[in-house]
Amino acid sequence: MTETKIKNLLYLLILIVVVAVLLGFSANTINSIVDLFVRYVLIGAILSLFVGTLVEQLTGDTLKRIALNIKIKKISFSISVFAIVVLILKFFIFRV
Repeated sequence: MTETKIKNLLYLLILIVVVAVLLGFSANTINSIVDLFVRYVLIGAILSLFVGTLVEQLTGDTLKRIALNIKIKKISFSISVFAIVVLILKFFIFRV
């Protein structure tokens, strides 16, 4: 995730707040929306950037070249080992 994407998330937050104000939401409701957005979206995005960069620095492009093909019923998709490692590390960082 690049700096541009984080800026876009901030613009999205501003848009959500403006719409909430126009719809007449209370200050407490808007504060709750902002708190949830910052806590789960922005921090998650920044943490993904950090963990992804860390994993890439440690392993290079090796994990990005390895993909697991998963088939659930009639739907088949592939996911890179890099994405799986990043998800696992994010999970452990958030739990601590």
